[in-house]
Amino acid sequence: MNKKPAYSVILLVVSLIYLLINPVATWAETTAFPELNSQAAVLIDAQTGQVLFEKNMHQVLYPASITKIMTGIIALEEGNLDDTITMSREAVFSIGRNTSHVALDVDEELTLEQALYALAIESGNDAANGIAEHISGDVESFAQLMNKRAAEYGAKNTNFTNAHGLPDSDHYTTAYDMALILKQAVKNPAFREIFSARNYEMPPTNKQPESRHFRNRNSLLSGRYEDAEILASKTGWTTLAGHTLVTAARQENRELIAVVLNSQDRRSRYDDTIKLLDYGFNQFSEVSFSMEELTALIMPSVSFEEAEILNIEADQKMDRLLHKSLSVDDIIISHQIKDNHDNELVEVGYSLNLRETGNPIHESLGEITLAFQLEEEEEYIVAAENTTNYFLVGAIFPAAFLPLTIIQRWRKRRLKHQQFVNRFRY
Repeated sequence: MNKKPAYSVILLVVSLIYLLINPVATWAETTAFPELNSQAAVLIDAQTGQVLFEKNMHQVLYPASITKIMTGIIALEEGNLDDTITMSREAVFSIGRNTSHVALDVDEELTLEQALYALAIESGNDAANGIAEHISGDVESFAQLMNKRAAEYGAKNTNFTNAHGLPDSDHYTTAYDMALILKQAVKNPAFREIFSARNYEMPPTNKQPESRHFRNRNSLLSGRYEDAEILASKTGWTTLAGHTLVTAARQENRELIAVVLNSQDRRSRYDDTIKLLDYGFNQFSEVSFSMEELTALIMPSVSFEEAEILNIEADQKMDRLLHKSLSVDDIIISHQIKDNHDNELVEVGYSLNLRETGNPIHESLGEITLAFQLEEEEEYIVAAENTTNYFLVGAIFPAAFLPLTIIQRWRKRRLKHQQFVNRFRY
């Protein structure tokens, strides 16, 4: 009698039982986390700034020519495309002739638009200097403006000393900071158009009788990545910085920003960027929280429930991206009273984090602040600080009401900016 078929059936059944009781093994196989060669990298949602993946994202490194992202957005915000730039001797000859340039000459005149295409496509260091002098008078003053703007964007570990990114020990950034800078830049339609251009023809100038033809050598812009629309992308390289790349891409309604720093070679920076974008587009789904659901978490009083939200529309949603291996059961929402003004305005900050950490999925899903206008005639208010699990049963429902532990009576109305902190735990 042939017993092999029976053995095969038994083996199949045992295998199925093993897979059912050991989901960790299958989870590891089906969850593809990017394995990158670049020294530092980050992937963020371009709309919310939520970090989806990071590798040494706060490590300080040299940016090289991705510096020109900041140069470009400042030029667009501070200047006009039809402005005339006149190249100075300093702008032309302060860079080495062995670096990237478009052969601009002293006293050559070109428009700001032409300089921006030279900056974005040919990575022209001479064009960067011309832009800096046109906007701020000199490169040093322009660098100060760059740093001021970077701080406004939240780039806390960045310092620029020039407009082009050539080596300087005090010229540095991080992957996360560059993502924040590009996040701001891609809001500008002209920036998107210029920093996604494949080709550009610069007409003759007062110093150059022939047209200049610019051709972008960025592989992402020449069709290497066809799964999404490239909104903007800029490469960089120096010996100290290695290969760098910043990219914004869109697939359907999702826009992502990927940054890689200090890649070993040209191919690695493109491979790593594609891995990040594929991960962000394929491994995440959207979850939404209504303002009503967030307000329900604090439940201090009827009057506060009905208080008007000033800074966000009441029917607006708070959208976040959640890895497909997780559910909203894995999210913890924390909130804290941040400030109150004149006993009438209360600001509540909400933080969304994953309940368990220690895996490649970034634990923070971001923050949001709601400002509430209170009823003037009310005498009571409660400020609460708590952390609560957020869950859904078929769909997302408001978290269960939490018991109050402290109620503080308002003192006389003339005592403004009264400090209060009440806490409750579950």
